[in-house]
Order: sequence, then C-alpha cells, then structure tokens
Amino acid sequence: MADSESKPDLLAQTVQIVASFVAHNTVAVSDLPRLIAAGIRRLLLEVAEDNVAARGLYQNAGLVPIGRRPGYYRTGATATSALVMALALDDAG
Repeated sequence: MADSESKPDLLAQTVQIVASFVAHNTVAVSDLPRLIAAGIRRLLLEVAEDNVAARGLYQNAGLVPIGRRPGYYRTGATATSALVMALALDDAG
C-alpha cells in the first residue's frame, strides 16, 4: 500500500470495486493490483441456489462454487439455500 493511501481510503476504493463487479459483472484489470495490495485474495458472494440466471452470470465472470449455505435466504416460511461462489485474485495478474 502506498504511503499516501490510508486504510479507510483503500477500503473505500475496495468497496467501489466490489460494487462495480456486482453491478457490471466484471472487475477491471487495473483494479486488481489495488485489491491485492489491500490484502484481498478473493471475492466471495452468495447466490440463491435456484437463481439459475445469476449463477450463470457469475460463472461466466469466473466465479466458481466453493460451498453451500442451507436455508440462507428466507421468505416467510420458505427457505432457499445459497451457493457460495469465489473469484481468486492472486492468480489474476
């Protein structure tokens, strides 16, 4: 981390990068060094197991399923499991 960047600034940049990933299904190659410098080695997200469209979108972006959270999403009496997906950043550069 550069001396001129404080941890809160780097955290704010990281949040912006992750928000951009979620919104646009991509992380810019130019963002990866900042994420890695911040100590971030992978992005994680949960997606409803029955959300086939979102799962496909994330898989096309390079995320891979690494786990499952039973009953993660609840709507009234209905529970849906979540797949935990990850994108490794330490191999991305």
